Parts: sequence; structure tokens; C-alpha cells
Amino acid sequence: MKVTYSSSKINSFGGINFADNLIFNSRTLEIIDQHLGNRDIRAKFKYSDLKRTYFAMTLCGGECAEDIAEHLKEELHQIKHFNLCSADTLL
Repeated sequence: MKVTYSSSKINSFGGINFADNLIFNSRTLEIIDQHLGNRDIRAKFKYSDLKRTYFAMTLCGGECAEDIAEHLKEELHQIKHFNLCSADTLL
């Protein structure tokens, strides 16, 4: 049996990083923003942020937008370069 020690925080949703990296490194987010355009000038999130949040939430087993704040917020905040929006904004 091989034991590996890590100083980084490990969670049960570590696989989400691989899926998110595929989306982040592809041009998918840029294409979403190009086709849907800009949101209101007061909006803090782009359309790609909303789609990315929904995608990550469903891959982590979330069934409704409220799961972001209730169950998945801590795990989703660990994704690099991720602008996590609230459930109200997502809805």
C-alpha cells in the first residue's frame, strides 16, 4: 500500500478541477460571452460565469441553485480562476 501525504486541502470533489480545466482551457467560455453579449453594466458576473457555476454545481451533485450556498460553496471556491456566483444571481 502506498501512502501519499499532501499539504494542500483535499476534498471529495477533486475531480471537478479536471472537468473545469477542460472548460477553462477551451474557448467555450469566450464563445458563450461572444454570442450572448454583455450583461447590464451593474452586473458583477458574465454569462460565462453563470454557465460555469451551473456546470460545476451539477457535476458536484447539486440539484438546485440553493445547493451552491448550502452544500457546495466551500468546495467550489477552491477551483482556480473561478468567479462563483450566488444562487440568486444564477436563478
